[in-house]
Amino acid sequence: MKKHTAYGGGGGGGGGDEEIPMTAFPRRTRPASSIRANELLVLVSISLAIVATVLVAYSDGWHLSEVPLGLSRKWMEPSTRQSTILPHSSTKESTQNKLGSNKMAETSSPRVLNVHVVPHTHDDVGWLKTVEQYYFGWNETIQRASVENILDSIVASLLENEDRTFTYVESKFFSMWWARQNDAVRDAVRYLVANKQLSFTNGGWCMHDEAATHFMGMIDQTTLGHSFLKRELGVVPTVGWQLDPFGHSATQASVMTSKMGFDALYFGRIDYQDLAVRQLEKRCEGLWNASKNFPDSSIFWGLTGSFRGNYGSPSHFCFDKLGCNDPSLLAMNNSMLMDSVGDFLRQLRVQSDRTPSNHVMLTMGSDFQYQRASYNFANLDKLIGTIKRFQEWNMLDIPSLFAPRFDTVNIFYSSPEYYTKCKHKELSKSREQRNFDTASAKNVASEGIVSGDTGFAGGDEVQYGVKTDDFLPYSDQEHGFWTGYFTSRASLKRQERLGSAFLLAARQIESLVDVDGKASDPQQSSEAFHELEDAIGVLQHHDGVSGTAKQHVSNDYSRRLQSGIDSVRVVTTKKLRRLFLGEDGSDDVSDLSLCQLLNETVCSVSQNATMQPKTPTLYVVVYNGLGQPQSSVVFLPISHAGSYTVGKLEDSTNGTATVVASMPSPHHITVGAAKYVLPIYTGVLPALGASVFKVDFLGDSGRVGSFRGRDKFMPPASIDADLARMTLHYSDNGDVEASNGLIQVLFDG
Repeated sequence: MKKHTAYGGGGGGGGGDEEIPMTAFPRRTRPASSIRANELLVLVSISLAIVATVLVAYSDGWHLSEVPLGLSRKWMEPSTRQSTILPHSSTKESTQNKLGSNKMAETSSPRVLNVHVVPHTHDDVGWLKTVEQYYFGWNETIQRASVENILDSIVASLLENEDRTFTYVESKFFSMWWARQNDAVRDAVRYLVANKQLSFTNGGWCMHDEAATHFMGMIDQTTLGHSFLKRELGVVPTVGWQLDPFGHSATQASVMTSKMGFDALYFGRIDYQDLAVRQLEKRCEGLWNASKNFPDSSIFWGLTGSFRGNYGSPSHFCFDKLGCNDPSLLAMNNSMLMDSVGDFLRQLRVQSDRTPSNHVMLTMGSDFQYQRASYNFANLDKLIGTIKRFQEWNMLDIPSLFAPRFDTVNIFYSSPEYYTKCKHKELSKSREQRNFDTASAKNVASEGIVSGDTGFAGGDEVQYGVKTDDFLPYSDQEHGFWTGYFTSRASLKRQERLGSAFLLAARQIESLVDVDGKASDPQQSSEAFHELEDAIGVLQHHDGVSGTAKQHVSNDYSRRLQSGIDSVRVVTTKKLRRLFLGEDGSDDVSDLSLCQLLNETVCSVSQNATMQPKTPTLYVVVYNGLGQPQSSVVFLPISHAGSYTVGKLEDSTNGTATVVASMPSPHHITVGAAKYVLPIYTGVLPALGASVFKVDFLGDSGRVGSFRGRDKFMPPASIDADLARMTLHYSDNGDVEASNGLIQVLFDG
């Protein structure tokens, strides 16, 4: 399990639990940098310049039809790819003697402790190594990790024993693996999914961060992963699984869990002080109602890692061949097994005392584990089988060890979905019991207990607390607040916002109908859009946009994103030509290009076009991606100072242009930056609409041209170019006077 050094200023941890009504008001926190999503997107041509102002807005997404599993038994057919997968017909017996089912076999008896063993791996989509390095196992000098080996090994081990289960999360890695499999392997995986052996939680392209991300990026990456899983496997995850992010937001609970259709949310990291209190007060699980705007958004939440603030196995029971050095159970005799099982049960007793439920979940796995899954599962098989046999042979005094609550330990392979189902079943029984008690004792209804947050364990009535705020900031020790990542790698954070804004603008533009009435062919643009969606999805990872990855990994994130932007840029510029000119006129704007570096006052097309006093005409299109009208000012980089005429260009009634003076660029000392900018006031832009502006060099004549336009366009009067130049005067006493001829500012030295 990873450790980061990300200290900085911060407040106290989590807290905020009260047994209060679900309508309580949450505290919404956003520690991320306040980069807005409505960044400018600029495409410029000597004959046409495009400037798009975008605010991220979420649509309902795609509605995919149900995909049948289509399972066909082709396991015995020759394969073009070497695989260790065994046909299910030759299933091996596990290393332990089976005593009933060892998979998803809970019992509702209140005197039985149900132990859900959940094998899993957490595969970072970039951290110490890049995505490809992690998938293929390259550069083991950094870390021994190969996701391809993990998935190959897991599928083979699950097919060996139908009792075994496994939980996978990162759809990015799984899609890479899936693309390299033949039909026989794919059918085997579909069988495992249908048999509830292989399950997917979260199911997004990655396990996204919750503090430095924008909600649109989180929605996009989740949609991308879910679309893939539904298309290929016919499943959509129903449980949130945020094991490793460094704190957890109210938005994750309300929007990304409840409104995403998840039934529960499980995670590992919370403030160490908050964790200690919860362990003492049996509040390591509960209900979370994080939004007053969504009163029906209450979810069940729980901590992983045996309620110890992580997501790994109990101490001394990590059975991974490469990830840990705990002793294997495979070579132990009964005496040694008795000692080991005793240690395991004592840890289980501690965990069971931290929840009011008679169900506990053991997350058996961690970062990049199960690269040799047969070894992991052989040990888990023996652990489960030994506990069952020792109880059957009366070798374990469970009533004494777990007094006064439990007489039996029922341990079995499980999944987060099944664990959640058991929790909901338990809550439903509690509701029924409470309804019965209410009928016989009417005063119970006035106690203010939230519906569904009561449970019973060992016959004693207990209550789940209702959390209404967030789990931020995260601190794992005294003075150890993980808040530095809120602002680290600011350039990468901004690039992610720009990429996400550009993706939304491009999607909107691509959906428009051309001037000839034709709609776009989705097949022609799907590959380009997928490249950008993939890059943005990967960057939402909790080591991506957070800035906690190694430098070469961050460079790879940036490269991926820019490549995706470049691919979609080609598609979008072609679409804009068709929108304004149709297919026949597309050659007239062949130099249409995206100016992505407006924040550095760089736009090669407009700068090159204004190198000389006599410049060609520029056209600027300003696109409003908001759902309501807005106005803005676009600063177009130019090379030649002077006065320009700017007019709104439409093919309707005559309009009037105005004279606009250039202004000195604040970034003119930057290499490649323009010395001047031309401020263009857009006026009111329609919602999800665009306006076109024509720009001509005027010089010093002051002549106002006449242009055709839908509106009479007259921005505020321009200032003279000479007066726009700022001067600084330094006095002997240290005062500094700044003036541009219109405004004078005095700085006291």
